[in-house]
Amino acid sequence: MKRFCPKCGSEITEDNSINNFCVDCYLEDNDILKVPIFEITICPRCRVLKYAKRYFKEFSSLEKELVKHVKVNLSAQTNVSLKLYIDTEDNVYYALINIKALIGNKLKNIEKRCEISLRKDICQNCSRAVGGYYTTIVQLRFDSQRDLSKNIDIKNTEVNKIMKEINSYKENIGDPIIITKEIKVKTGVDLYINNVKHAQKVISELDQSKKAYGVKHTKTLVGMEKNGQRRYRFTICIHFEDDLKQST
Repeated sequence: MKRFCPKCGSEITEDNSINNFCVDCYLEDNDILKVPIFEITICPRCRVLKYAKRYFKEFSSLEKELVKHVKVNLSAQTNVSLKLYIDTEDNVYYALINIKALIGNKLKNIEKRCEISLRKDICQNCSRAVGGYYTTIVQLRFDSQRDLSKNIDIKNTEVNKIMKEINSYKENIGDPIIITKEIKVKTGVDLYINNVKHAQKVISELDQSKKAYGVKHTKTLVGMEKNGQRRYRFTICIHFEDDLKQST
């Protein structure tokens, strides 16, 4: 006995129908997608993205996270992809969701545009950097005054390379290392850094040089946190012998 779709009248079978409707009519009348409101924050200064208390450097990484929150009300096997379209100049923000599903004997492409909530807000790290916030002073000291500026530049290049590596790690996207101030002194340079853990990593890497010696750690109590914990400022000093080479 032949069966027909009660909406459009087309002939249907078990392979090309859902709940006794043809595939097209069922998809037209039923919202098979459940999409939450995507509330995203973007820092206008460093462009870091924040969603659900997690940080993302690139839109592609954020898209992979958002697609996990899309629910599809279909028993058929589906492949879901999501693309963000964010234009901060023209204030156009939306997500385009595409679903490929084999329904009956038909491969269906289903596309839905979902508006997103985008808020521009300077992140804590950029706010602190602008305000000169630091927890640690890294002191680079050189035995010789000869070619001091050159030696400082060499070590600063090394420091920047180490910082780039630290900031490349996924877990540090929301807590990168930042130099908020640099002061040259008679025997070297002081680098004011926002994070003591990252500063210790920098010193550890610099200490691998054959010319490095005499690493010294000190800390000074500067106040109390709201939770009652003591707040310290740290100073880490490292010395370098004469005749620094780029290759050290």
